[in-house]
Amino acid sequence: MNDFIPILVTLLLFGGGGYGGWFAIKPGPDQVVWRTALVLTLVCTWLMWAITFAAQSHPLMVPERPFGPTRHSN
Repeated sequence: MNDFIPILVTLLLFGGGGYGGWFAIKPGPDQVVWRTALVLTLVCTWLMWAITFAAQSHPLMVPERPFGPTRHSN
């Protein structure tokens, strides 16, 4: 459950930004374009963040630390 708290918090923040931005855009001939750009930007940014967060929380390959003396190239 602790892994989902940051995802839900950022989802609420981005959702609130989209909801507030939806009504902050002034009516005009380009209103649909601006709303579409805003929503697509927020969705893509949140998806990028969520995928990166999930990849760091549950890596496919666990990093391994070598044991014993290591060779360093000078």
